[in-house]
Amino acid sequence: YRFNPSQHYFTGISHKSKKTGQAGTGSILSFIELKNGDILAGSWGDGIFRFDSRLQEKPFPYKHPTKHESSMFWSMFPSADSNTIWMGAQPGVYQYDQAKNELIHHLPTPLKRRTVRQIAEDRTGNLWLGTHYGGLYKWASPKSTDKEDIVKVPELGNDLITKIAKDSYGWIWVTSEKNGVFA
Repeated sequence: YRFNPSQHYFTGISHKSKKTGQAGTGSILSFIELKNGDILAGSWGDGIFRFDSRLQEKPFPYKHPTKHESSMFWSMFPSADSNTIWMGAQPGVYQYDQAKNELIHHLPTPLKRRTVRQIAEDRTGNLWLGTHYGGLYKWASPKSTDKEDIVKVPELGNDLITKIAKDSYGWIWVTSEKNGVFA
């Protein structure tokens, strides 16, 4: 697909803050298309929103966090199961089950309530979590509820992880603020 500015147009889409019910002021940080064509958008401070194909906001099973939690959604990644959407948040990780229309918040102990800015799933189902000045973590079998098998990748120390991507061969690529690129 090639964007042609003389034939195609962008449309500004606003959202309402879940806290105030007024026009949202939080920047949109992440978005992803769902199986049914809806768009899920994560914001800085205003929460998460769902829009249909006509760009109309739809209800989403997300309750604004308690006063001690945040509502910042940094990144989104589709699971290979074609049902789960993983989201890096401040703090922790969210798991959205499209079939059940259910959102689950995970605060794995090893992350120490850190902000997860980047998230990706490898071909074996492990999650790679890039944190805000906390380094990189690998979460083996995140869908298992019986244990938290999370390890920190020591080569990156406490660096800021700026991007995590999976290539067509299934390799996970990680960029960091001070330590360069890793695969």
